[in-house]
Amino acid sequence: MSRLLMTVLCLFAAVVPAAAQEALTRERVSFAIEATDQRIEKARLLSANVETARAEDEVRIAMDFQTRAREALGRDALDIAMRLTLEARRHADRAIALARGLPDPDRVQAQLERTQDLLRRSRDRVEECESDRARIMMRTAVEMQMRADAAFQSSRFLAALQLTTGARDRGLRALRLCRIEENVQESVERALQRTDEVIARAERALKDKSSDAARSALSRAVALQSRAQNDFNRGDHESSVQLTQSARAAAFQALRLAGGKP
Repeated sequence: MSRLLMTVLCLFAAVVPAAAQEALTRERVSFAIEATDQRIEKARLLSANVETARAEDEVRIAMDFQTRAREALGRDALDIAMRLTLEARRHADRAIALARGLPDPDRVQAQLERTQDLLRRSRDRVEECESDRARIMMRTAVEMQMRADAAFQSSRFLAALQLTTGARDRGLRALRLCRIEENVQESVERALQRTDEVIARAERALKDKSSDAARSALSRAVALQSRAQNDFNRGDHESSVQLTQSARAAAFQALRLAGGKP
């Protein structure tokens, strides 16, 4: 790619956010808030019908963000109002997914991170491999993971889980075709460290909060992580990675219930 083209792309990337900000009008924000109201109402009705505590917690958080969005709109703080109502909508979408029995969004997020870690560590090594099939498979895996990330951002949790699982499977197959052995111990160590980081964030987010649901989720995360570390010390890597993924999902839940961003 030429230096000139790179410069043009960088300038375009810088201009787009500013243009988007200028296009943000009170009417547009009001429309977004109304759309979120409808999503919250749907989430509230579904949660009431199935009596899912997790879903009800998400609805309460969505309503809190939505209240703050309306207050920001009343102050003409349009950018803040838009961010708050979109965050409210994400919580409503999670409530809908939980009420419908779809994959737990927190567990899906943990699976996305697991695949991202694998592809990040493996991509360059496979590109240097002599197997054309392996390189094509790795590129397919990276593309699938991008689609999985996009699906998760749009609250299509089942699609995100299916895509990231497929991406991870292709990444591992590409490594096998190149006769590259994954260092399982290092992989589990990284997973444990990442979970420790998320738990620490949740602890900071809950420092001045009194959310019983969030504290319960955090306690569960800490207990699961302790078991994961014990299994790792015993050499049971498969059990350790499964437990730390569950611990991270619980920590993500605690973060969201505390009003933070996972």
